[in-house]
Amino acid sequence: ELYYTNFNLDNYYSSDQAPLAEKAYTAYDPNVADSIHNSSDYYEKVQVKLPQSFGQGIYDKYKENPDYFKDTKAFIENVLPGFYVQTKHGDGSVLYIDEIRLNFTVEYLLKRNTTGEVDSVATASATLAASKEVFISTRIKNGDALKTLVEEANKPDNRYSYIKTPAGTYTEVTLPLEDIYAEHATDTLNSVSLSFIRFNDNSSSPYKFSIPQNLLMIRKTDLADFFEKNSTYDDKTSFLATYNSSSNRYSFTKMNRLISSIFAEIRPEKEKGEEAWEAWKEKPENTDWNKVVLIPVKTITDSQSNVIAVENSLEMTSSQLKRGSEKYPLTMQIVYTKPKVENNE
Repeated sequence: ELYYTNFNLDNYYSSDQAPLAEKAYTAYDPNVADSIHNSSDYYEKVQVKLPQSFGQGIYDKYKENPDYFKDTKAFIENVLPGFYVQTKHGDGSVLYIDEIRLNFTVEYLLKRNTTGEVDSVATASATLAASKEVFISTRIKNGDALKTLVEEANKPDNRYSYIKTPAGTYTEVTLPLEDIYAEHATDTLNSVSLSFIRFNDNSSSPYKFSIPQNLLMIRKTDLADFFEKNSTYDDKTSFLATYNSSSNRYSFTKMNRLISSIFAEIRPEKEKGEEAWEAWKEKPENTDWNKVVLIPVKTITDSQSNVIAVENSLEMTSSQLKRGSEKYPLTMQIVYTKPKVENNE
């Protein structure tokens, strides 16, 4: 089953019950000395102390049937389905959670070996770490201010568009494919490239979002399947661009493969005549035939730094991109080979 960041959890917990535990925290713990913060082995963490009754319940489950603890599936189904952690107050800080652990601490009595008398109390701890078998869903909700911002950017007279993470705001691009087809329907497209310029953020705020480092370009019709099937880019129907700080832009190359593929798709419809072509474009399943989207993504690399996977970025990043229009055009570079017909008269 697939879960998105707007997944509604209301049916999975009792909102009318008191929380199991609450914790006031800061993203940076001022009670820890700077020397410790800056040490290589220091790990920033938020610890929430759960009630003793919770730990006792876990222990009682173990005494009831140790097989409940034999693997992740048995534990989830018989002991602890999971936690719902929700931020109720705050100033908008975001924590990047790398690891989640459930720590248990128990006290037990020690007896003398010689007399069997109890003479001390010892403590021990056990850790249950969330592994890849444990489903973790992040839910992100954007405020109305972002919706207003997007509506403003979509006005025809605005010269910019947005890309933002997490819970993406992305840019939709309409490629001038009809114009290209009219000029190059019978040509061989050797290379097609397109760059998107980023507007510089000249504000002096210390809380500026970082810049998305990787943009995925993909046909709008393929967007859902791409992420649901854990696909990676192939430079045929999907493309990856890395932000170039020196030119302040994202550049996509090898787009000739995509455009040639689309030309092969539409050629039978174009050859039926203008009326049939216009009717084909009006069909609901074809309205996005010439559209691609730009999605900020996170890349996963192997030991040789080859990109082996991409996934939606959940970091706090944002940028304004220059929007193409007659007044503020974007430039697409096309290198092509035109067939030559010999006159043998």
